[in-house]
Amino acid sequence: MNRFLARGTALLIGLLFGVVALELGLRVIGWSSPRLVEHDPDRGKAYRPGIHWHQSEEGEADVVINRWGFRDRDWTVEKPPRTVRVALLGDSFVDGLQVPVDSTWARVAERRLNDCRAFGDSSVEVMNFGVSGYGTAQELQTLRHEVVRFRPDVVVLSFLPGNDVRDNGLALRRDPGRPYFTLRGDSLVLDEAFRQSHGRYPSWLRTAGLGLLDRSRVVQAVYRWRQRARERKQLRDIHMRTDALREAPHQELGLDNMVYRAPEHPAWIEAWQVTDALILTMHRDAAAAGARFLAVTISSSIQVHPDEAVRAAFMTTLGVDSLSYPEDRVAALGRSFEFPVLVLAPRLGDWAKSRHAWLHGFSNTRPGYGHWNALGHRLAGEALAEELARLFGGSACPAG
Repeated sequence: MNRFLARGTALLIGLLFGVVALELGLRVIGWSSPRLVEHDPDRGKAYRPGIHWHQSEEGEADVVINRWGFRDRDWTVEKPPRTVRVALLGDSFVDGLQVPVDSTWARVAERRLNDCRAFGDSSVEVMNFGVSGYGTAQELQTLRHEVVRFRPDVVVLSFLPGNDVRDNGLALRRDPGRPYFTLRGDSLVLDEAFRQSHGRYPSWLRTAGLGLLDRSRVVQAVYRWRQRARERKQLRDIHMRTDALREAPHQELGLDNMVYRAPEHPAWIEAWQVTDALILTMHRDAAAAGARFLAVTISSSIQVHPDEAVRAAFMTTLGVDSLSYPEDRVAALGRSFEFPVLVLAPRLGDWAKSRHAWLHGFSNTRPGYGHWNALGHRLAGEALAEELARLFGGSACPAG
């Protein structure tokens, strides 16, 4: 018995020394993965105000979150005199963690609008309200609970068909910590179950766990691994449940094939109906707040792939003759309810094809996959500036 106790004690001491050595090693090389988000009663999760870190998994950038919980400079609640405020809502394609903040399309559009004096003597402030992982439901909640206090003149919704439709569908995503809306007749109803999901553990245990996560690099590494594994399993489950075509060429785990076809699966039909209602509600909420509204559809990597043969193989697998179904649907919604829609994919795709350029992907990732690189952000920002000037400004601001 004493021999087993001695061995167990030695093993425990060895494990403890190993953890301490790993902790010190991670600190020496400068690795950390801080807790980026916190619970938000209206949006499920939000960035932690004031946090900053260096991101190098996809692209590379120093990331600083302002006091309001967004990746941008600090804003004043009161709008400065002679200022036009543009609130840009969206997900990871808006917060742009993969590129330096000055390279994000929000900043590109802001610089161009000011250089062009698109709004005369008024300066333009493009406010980045993007948060990675958000769907349209969370963006609507952001508009209602965060954006309106800053009195924007224009609200821009960036819509990523590749996963926003899925993120809006309760039957598809099944994320207990995410707010969902359902349709009751023609009305959107908020499902508030996400508010209860935060209280699954006693408050003292949650506080102790978060404190340890904030202080230990080893705990951060384990937590991050578990989160990534959980996310990948969830995405694979979604893919197996609802993507009848299974794998297609140029498949990205985080994006959905079925958005390029008219929905047939009941879960996709419902998700699209909710998505239509969410976009329309954002248009109406913006108008009620005294702001103009613009919807922008974000390109997926396959839509702007420079190799036409790859796009053709993808479409053949899906049984479609174009990849424009989601953009066509949102554009039709805009025409029906009289709000403008900027469709980026054809414009960016033509540019990429003519120059055989990658707009997605980085030197430390696979070319043509993932988020926009700096070139993709630049082209999107120029297109956004041009459209904002044309729709709402006093002078033109053509893209370079």
